[in-house]
Amino acid sequence: MALPHAEHQACADEFADELALLEAMFPEEIVYDSKRSEISYRAEDGTLQLRIPPEYPRAARPEVITASGPAKQDLRDHLLYRIAIMEVGEPVLDAVISAFLDIITAEREAEGQSQETEVSTREPDGRKTVIIWLHHLLATSKRKHALAPEGDAATSVSGVTKPGYPGVMLFSGPAHAVDSHVHALKRLRWQAFQVRHEANQEWKFKHGQSIIEVETISEVVGAVEDEANGKREIILAALRIK
Repeated sequence: MALPHAEHQACADEFADELALLEAMFPEEIVYDSKRSEISYRAEDGTLQLRIPPEYPRAARPEVITASGPAKQDLRDHLLYRIAIMEVGEPVLDAVISAFLDIITAEREAEGQSQETEVSTREPDGRKTVIIWLHHLLATSKRKHALAPEGDAATSVSGVTKPGYPGVMLFSGPAHAVDSHVHALKRLRWQAFQVRHEANQEWKFKHGQSIIEVETISEVVGAVEDEANGKREIILAALRIK
């Protein structure tokens, strides 16, 4: 929708202020092409190019032209998802760059950390528990992957998952097997995948030696043995629930 001239001018002024701030924050990384109204951001292992519509920020979001990661992979879909939930009417370029860097970090971790390296840095008989928060866990294929680890993790990792919004995954067992399962899941390219708790101890579950799916966060807590012995608080704190 076309904006009145005064609104266009207000958009231009607000963008100019935001651009000045970005150039101060990222003096070596930001390049602005005023003729094309495009911003380029070059990170150490990724490149982002945005088009700024005349209606930005009051009535439009930045448009993604290119977004590539450390292996030159196309990250546009990941970034577009993050931008789509940002508020129209507010400056968001800093948030877009931050989201892009988060995506790059996730890609680098998924592709750059090998299971062999992870195993070599831990004691052979070490134990581990992780709690993972996801923006959502809906796809049937991903839910099946979460419930069915590969290799020796298939028989040694226990835990519980909760689909929906948000998604929750809790895994425990031998450290190398838990790490292997987590890294395999990361390679599935989630919209948001955050390890919120990580401890060098093993938790036991009331359902025994397996991974099960439940429907609510209270059922996640209830699946853990000794949940009253501090584990309930750990889970709720990891999920940022008071």
